[in-house]
Amino acid sequence: VLVPESRFARLNEAVTGTLVRRLERSRRGLLETYPDEAYPVDNAAVVASIALHGRATGTDRTPLIKKWSERARRRWVDSKTGLLVQSVSPRTGKPVDAPRGSGTALAAYFLAFADSQLAGELHEALERQLRSNLLGFGVLSEYADGGARSGGDIDSGPLIAGYSMSATGFAISSCRSHGNFDCFRRTYALVHLMGAPTDVGDVRTFVSGGPLADSIMFAMLTAPRAGALAS
Repeated sequence: VLVPESRFARLNEAVTGTLVRRLERSRRGLLETYPDEAYPVDNAAVVASIALHGRATGTDRTPLIKKWSERARRRWVDSKTGLLVQSVSPRTGKPVDAPRGSGTALAAYFLAFADSQLAGELHEALERQLRSNLLGFGVLSEYADGGARSGGDIDSGPLIAGYSMSATGFAISSCRSHGNFDCFRRTYALVHLMGAPTDVGDVRTFVSGGPLADSIMFAMLTAPRAGALAS
């Protein structure tokens, strides 16, 4: 959209239009990632995409985003911890997984592009409920009770004493967005240690994570400051 003559512009318009229509028609306010599976964090990405498209084209998406955020606070943000529940049944609208660090941290990144206030609330919950400082490194648990549960899954990555590398890595973005330098420094230090970065010229690669880790770290380390983009 920013480059109208791009060969992707028409596809961008079609995808955004479809996401808007489906989100507006959804009874639960959630799109399914897989059949009968809905994840609030994935829908935070949808809302962020719609918000960015609206900003680029001058289209006011405020009512849709506000409605989604209000529903998220009522239904998918856990009242005890302030963390985002990981999975919701599209049929009943009820959580089918616990509030977790990996989903909350990634959603806080996405929502920085759409609703900086909600992104800030999720960041504060992460800091309050999940953060620990070990030997100068910042690390986040996956669950508020500190439990390892099954030992981890595709979302959290392997859990070590309940600590999640996914949650820790994703949290770099909200530390940056909300100007928490100590949080950023300690968290990045651990990711730097575990990621085994190597520099070739101006290019940094995180060896232990491969191309996926490079993509994630590029996103986390360039997260916008709170309020710079979002309403």
